[in-house]
Amino acid sequence: MSTVNKYAINGLIDTSKNVLDNMQLLATSCGSFVTWDGSAGQWSAVVNETGTSVKSFNDSNILGNINVSGTGVTDLYNSVQVEFPHKDIRGATDFVILSIDTADRFDGELDNQLNIQLPTINDPVQAQLIGNQELKQSRVDKIIQFRTDFSANGIKAGDLIDVTASAYGYTSKLFRVIQLEEEDSDDGALIYSITALEYDEDVYDTTGLTYETRTVRNGIIAKINNEQAQDLDASATTADLARLFIPTIASQLLKNILTRDPETGELQIEAVPVDEDIDKILGGAKKPTLTLSGPEFVCDDGSTVTISVSHTCTSCLFDIPDLDYEYEITGIEDDDLEEDLTGTITVSGGSGSLTLTTTANSDAQQTMTVTIGGVSKNIIIYPIPDESFEVTANLSSITEGQSVTFTVTTQNVADGTDIPYTLSGSASDLVTSPSLTGNITINSNSGTLVVATQDDGAYTGNQSLTLTIAPTGITATPCGTFDFAETVTVEDNDPEPPADNTCEYVLVPIVWCAIYDGSDDEMKGVSVRKSAYLPVAQAGEATVSVPTAISVTKGDPATISIDSTVDVASSSSLGGSPFNVITSFNGVNALGLITGTTTTVYGYDL
Repeated sequence: MSTVNKYAINGLIDTSKNVLDNMQLLATSCGSFVTWDGSAGQWSAVVNETGTSVKSFNDSNILGNINVSGTGVTDLYNSVQVEFPHKDIRGATDFVILSIDTADRFDGELDNQLNIQLPTINDPVQAQLIGNQELKQSRVDKIIQFRTDFSANGIKAGDLIDVTASAYGYTSKLFRVIQLEEEDSDDGALIYSITALEYDEDVYDTTGLTYETRTVRNGIIAKINNEQAQDLDASATTADLARLFIPTIASQLLKNILTRDPETGELQIEAVPVDEDIDKILGGAKKPTLTLSGPEFVCDDGSTVTISVSHTCTSCLFDIPDLDYEYEITGIEDDDLEEDLTGTITVSGGSGSLTLTTTANSDAQQTMTVTIGGVSKNIIIYPIPDESFEVTANLSSITEGQSVTFTVTTQNVADGTDIPYTLSGSASDLVTSPSLTGNITINSNSGTLVVATQDDGAYTGNQSLTLTIAPTGITATPCGTFDFAETVTVEDNDPEPPADNTCEYVLVPIVWCAIYDGSDDEMKGVSVRKSAYLPVAQAGEATVSVPTAISVTKGDPATISIDSTVDVASSSSLGGSPFNVITSFNGVNALGLITGTTTTVYGYDL
């Protein structure tokens, strides 16, 4: 968990020992190295954790030989015992033992235990973490030694480096520096001797580590008989103990809980089997706060709605426990859901869900409130309406002067019912009949309205026309069919006036050049030999469509197709130079010339 401190110091320091020894002890308790930083002139700590290389070494900066050694099978540790003062048994000395699985050991590997004493920590989880890391670190096999130049300045014990050495098959292989020595060469150059341990990311894997709560239980149920204990608030005491035991839930290692005898009122420690209900173990423990998510509504037609439940456990360093939360549903009656209105939901691995099913027996909208672990979420239950309404049009678009027919289709609406309507939109002023507001009469669950439009004789662009109905006493909901409006496009049939393009010119090809295939002399393409600026037509001025792009279909004759054109003014009144432009093309024989229909236009040369 990112919000939980990974290491903490809580123990005694022997002041009779020198400072450096105590620093080493504190660093080991926190999974760190103590190193002398020669460049800074001070001691520092480097956390032994995953990371990336701070420096690369290869033939360019390694001086002399590289020595690589390994640990013999008989020297490998395969278990570790960490001795520490345990906080759950009032600082009494305790220990944890971790072992390497037999399947992960080497052939012929004998039992060999590493013993560590850590008087400065009292947390069993931290003891396991340090023991696990030290054990795995001790089994990393390769140790490398080499000398390098001044470029190693600034590297500290604990830093990660990578080494490339073809003789050993190393390509950017990671090592952790465990010793760095500085020496002066005969020529006055500064040389560094580096000893480094092979880096293995698995050393830092904490999978499977759990927190087992320790007690002084000896198998005999102890009863507390003094009056002071009898006056204790049993529920508060149980809650305090349970908070200590939360991290144990996942592994179900807890076997004792504090209870009060219902007859005598005495407090006692009761032995509980491992498979006992976890809630009984927890008592009044404070559980992680939940987060609820899910849809905002559900239809009352037998539909289901699922509420997702999640939390982030802040009490467990390695495993998220399974926790039970009580839920309660209010705002509705028992027969509105198939499920019980109260119950328990299990949150496993930090997540869970509660699925509810409506019973299709409500005639009114309701809001049910689902409360899980003290956190609530409101969900609206919409009844399925008897009536339905849908508006359609026979055409999606019309032009000015045409008519469109809107149809209102209903369900369970009595014959003769008048449904108010409104015609709106930018094209509403084009409507000649009927009125913009009125009623549509329903018979046999259907009613129509024919809307006629007129041509206004001016260009206004495409507009919209919308019919909206408003059934009396009906409110649309997400459940059921409630399509109250339909929109059609009214297209303008008047020409769009030309844009204000006074004195604008466009660059147009006026001379085309043929490109021939040397193997058969057939025309295979064209290029533009010359272009000119020709005037864009003004309002009311005669125009000529001039090709701006053409393509060739090879053959004998070859065919020239016009791909795009531009309209230019054909009048000479604007002045300029005359240009004969081709407006259509003839076929072109092998090695033939480009010919076609030409028109004279006026413009100016490049």
